[in-house]
Amino acid sequence: MTYHFARCQVHPEFDVQGWFLEVQGDNPRLVAALHKSMVAKYCSMLGEDSHGSGNATRFAALWLQSLESALQEGNVLVNPAGGIVAKCDLIVLAEIKRPDLTWPENFADEIITIAKWPKGKHYYLCSNRGRVFVPEKFSTYRAARLSALRYVPADRIKSRE
Repeated sequence: MTYHFARCQVHPEFDVQGWFLEVQGDNPRLVAALHKSMVAKYCSMLGEDSHGSGNATRFAALWLQSLESALQEGNVLVNPAGGIVAKCDLIVLAEIKRPDLTWPENFADEIITIAKWPKGKHYYLCSNRGRVFVPEKFSTYRAARLSALRYVPADRIKSRE
């Protein structure tokens, strides 16, 4: 699968730019992967186990409803933190295609923590910048670390087990 990313400016009078993933309504696999990642993100933020049915699951369901609603109007752009905006609402400055779902955006102050729930078997990435990771979990610490290295250098990866 190829993923389409767009570097966009939010308004011609403001130099606020960022990379967004383009999502189309005819790609249910991508929508499902993003939703799972949002569940993991909210669980991490709220300190909930990803297997529970707490507030994180409800927040992710609301996020999914918002995405599906926006997709009814056309293609949607999702930022690295999961924010949703209609593609037609932004100024596209550049577009790239990538074979993996890794946002091209890098933050100089980003720290990624690799964590595992007590008695859990999966490893999760958590960013101090609120980044969404796809896939949302990893079977081994090594796989999680390799994924984190796509975003930050080794000295900005922390572990919490």
